[in-house]
Amino acid sequence: MRGAQAVDGVTPIRVSARVMNVGHVAGTDVAQLYLGMPAATSEPPRIRVGFQCVALVPGQPKGVDFHIAPREEWWWGRGGWSETAGTYRAYAGDSSALADLPLTARCPMTRSAGGWQVLVLARRPSSRAPAPPRLAQCRR
Repeated sequence: MRGAQAVDGVTPIRVSARVMNVGHVAGTDVAQLYLGMPAATSEPPRIRVGFQCVALVPGQPKGVDFHIAPREEWWWGRGGWSETAGTYRAYAGDSSALADLPLTARCPMTRSAGGWQVLVLARRPSSRAPAPPRLAQCRR
């Protein structure tokens, strides 16, 4: 699996893997990608961030590409969404069980881009059509 790249919290992570049908019958598999957060986040050990159905004939290899969006690296904590510096891990396989995730890549984040705080303001409904919520402030 390719994907061991530095994580900066704002650029998607690209992960590529090869899937192969080692059996004697054509079939379909679901390639799954999981992201492991640094231990300091207290998040679950792995979170599924992508999957692709892949149809294969016997002996056929096929490449699959995944992109991990920066928001997948965020976690909810006191004060809003945040990211943590540390080592993120990408796991690929066909099940969430660690034994079924044979492909791994390390993605280090040397420093966090910081917390995200978003404030949304909306007007009270009146006799006129209510205004849709608008983003009033977004700061990092």
